Amino acid sequence: MKKAGILVLSVFFATSFAQPRLEYDIHYGFGASEMGLNNVAGVAAAVYPFAKNFGFSIGVEYSSKEKKRGNAILEGSQNLIDSDNDELEFKYRFYNHEEIRSASALQIPIMLRYTHSTYYAACGLKLGIPQTVESKTSYSALVVEGYYPEMDYTFDDLSFQGFGRYGGGAFKTTFESDILFMLAFEYGAKMEITDKTALMLGVFAEHSLNDGFDKDFGPRVERVEENNTATRKLNETWKTWSPWTIGIQLKIAFMH
Repeated sequence: MKKAGILVLSVFFATSFAQPRLEYDIHYGFGASEMGLNNVAGVAAAVYPFAKNFGFSIGVEYSSKEKKRGNAILEGSQNLIDSDNDELEFKYRFYNHEEIRSASALQIPIMLRYTHSTYYAACGLKLGIPQTVESKTSYSALVVEGYYPEMDYTFDDLSFQGFGRYGGGAFKTTFESDILFMLAFEYGAKMEITDKTALMLGVFAEHSLNDGFDKDFGPRVERVEENNTATRKLNETWKTWSPWTIGIQLKIAFMH
């Protein structure tokens, strides 16, 4: 027991005063995400305190993504009961409808890391701090109609009931997002250029464990009644956000 204690103390003091191996990298990645193409650029610092190959890293990244969807004609309908208790099929039709969703975030990756002379691997957690999360919608015209089955008639020009043809418009919605907690993984090949510099190329994946937001705005076009009149209300359709990305990553690493 005495010899074992002496051995443990010897290892403790040896690792405590050993010079840890340090590594710094600049990296850029791009790939597919829940919103189309995602770009991630950042820097990281890794330390290997007790072993040559095993260590941990922390860094900072900037992630940006955008998704654009367009429709020459976008239609929808709802079955409603109006203020007179009559059945109504509320129909709408957008022309040249376009929606652009975009998001950007600062990310702080905290990773366990393993490096070899020819490959590397890492896994851990990323904290995502949203910077901008917004949606922009535009259209050239909107047609709103009301079909009453009992009369077998469609009202398409009754402004005080919200039916008619309206000109183009646009609106923007900005979202408040929670901090994101994302699982992250990296794996790839490593090529040593010099004894102090290496080039790394691999794949990465990340997926949020929580939703940035979860909202219910109602239908895309909503009929709002008040007394004997009605009007239309346009709502946002981006209801939840749970980011993920899978792609390729390039790193330039500097060893110290």
